Amino acid sequence: MTGNAWTNIFETYVTDRVALAVHVNLLGLAAISTWCVAKGIIWESSTNAAVKIVAERLVIWGVVAEMLCSVALFAFDEGISTALQERIAPRRVSLEQCFEIAKAVEPFRGKSIRVRTYATDAEGSTLGLQIAACLTAPKSVKVLSALASILPLGGFGSGVFVDGNEENKVFVEAISAALEKKANLVVSRGPGLFPGNQTSGDTSPVDASILVGVKPVPDIAIK
Repeated sequence: MTGNAWTNIFETYVTDRVALAVHVNLLGLAAISTWCVAKGIIWESSTNAAVKIVAERLVIWGVVAEMLCSVALFAFDEGISTALQERIAPRRVSLEQCFEIAKAVEPFRGKSIRVRTYATDAEGSTLGLQIAACLTAPKSVKVLSALASILPLGGFGSGVFVDGNEENKVFVEAISAALEKKANLVVSRGPGLFPGNQTSGDTSPVDASILVGVKPVPDIAIK
């Protein structure tokens, strides 16, 4: 099972209470299985044939149950660990995803786009730098890089925001689709700015803009 699958399952269904209940039950079953194995070993010394049969079955099935409990505990803990790693890992664009982003904007020759990030967000600025590089690759659109150009006074958005006027609707939609469907980023429409945000640097008009916000926390990404 992939890391994304583990993350989706555990973020959807596994709360702290569920995790505790699963551990308690699996550990309880493991303890019962161990008791069965121990009891079976003791009864194997019996001279009664019927008791010996029961003892053998207790040992065999107790060992099997112990093994299954151990595997289940390992898989469950591995799932939690993978989900946590996915949650805290920085967002990055792979080379393959970069090609897809470049391919999406290639038909829009002569268009311009600005990529902005928050001044205090190093993770977002790294992602913004990657996105800007991908957009620049086909050399068909003009990319203005404005990393760390927004001082987030008054609040900040999570995820990636893509904005543009009605005239550039197709261009904006192509960028949004590439970032969301090809690069697996949380994408929203709109400028992504809050009242009180202060911008600096080049403010010349562009056909579209991308604001890379902070990494979304599950279930609270701004839509």
